Amino acid sequence: ISCDDAVAWMADITKHILDSISSDITEFAIKFKNSKRELVAVDVNGKETILIFTHLFFRVTLKHSGEVYALDLSGAQYGYYDPVAPFETCLEDRARAI
Repeated sequence: ISCDDAVAWMADITKHILDSISSDITEFAIKFKNSKRELVAVDVNGKETILIFTHLFFRVTLKHSGEVYALDLSGAQYGYYDPVAPFETCLEDRARAI
């Protein structure tokens, strides 16, 4: 899927836009434990395999409060339509592996 591309293409502009309010922006990778959408590959014999991809997003630490958020620019492809969530909540709700 294309979350790697979204994060790669948006990294510089995201860092520039959030520079005045963030002290740290880091790319972060997870594997979903409860993806709301699955990608199913079917081979020529009809065998189905559910594909699990590493998903990338940003971890943003705010300058003044130290609060940490997940900024997920491509989570909608997995059924997560809220692009900003508290980082720990995001990990607890979505991450199978980091």
